[in-house]
Amino acid sequence: MQEKWDVLEVLRHSRHDWLNRIQLIKGYLATGQTEQLEETMTKIVADSLNEAKVCSLQIPEFAEFIITYNWKPRTIVLDYEILGEPCSLKNLDEVMTGWIQNFLEKLESWVHIYEENFVSLTIEINDKTVSFFFDFRGKLTKKEEMLKWIVSSSNDSSKIRMMSYFCETEECSIEFKMEK
Repeated sequence: MQEKWDVLEVLRHSRHDWLNRIQLIKGYLATGQTEQLEETMTKIVADSLNEAKVCSLQIPEFAEFIITYNWKPRTIVLDYEILGEPCSLKNLDEVMTGWIQNFLEKLESWVHIYEENFVSLTIEINDKTVSFFFDFRGKLTKKEEMLKWIVSSSNDSSKIRMMSYFCETEECSIEFKMEK
């Protein structure tokens, strides 16, 4: 079940994130680390643009889930990018949200909790399809369970289909696709 955030809680988390970013910028400025400063500022701009893009897709439950995902203690850090022209995916909100919640919940149970685990999610929007590319870096403890789930998730009546995957203990790449 998805938690509903109240306004003050959202503002608190957002302010915390922005203060962390500003502290990084100040630190790099103070120490003259211009290369790291530029990288950090570029990442901040890209993150803000992706946040705006996901909000413009008219999928409020999905947007809320991925924007707030890292606000809770997790065994995985999620980063995301939206490619393609923004359009309404309103009719897919429930399916996309339920599916990604299920996948990330399972993935959290398949990773080593004392390792750094990262998932980079790229969502590519085309005229007829929405593709999800998951790149995992970390340490899986239950690789076989993950592989079974990946294969079986395309055998049920789900609208989301697995297109390809590569999976090792410390890295996985998976592509899922769904019709608009």
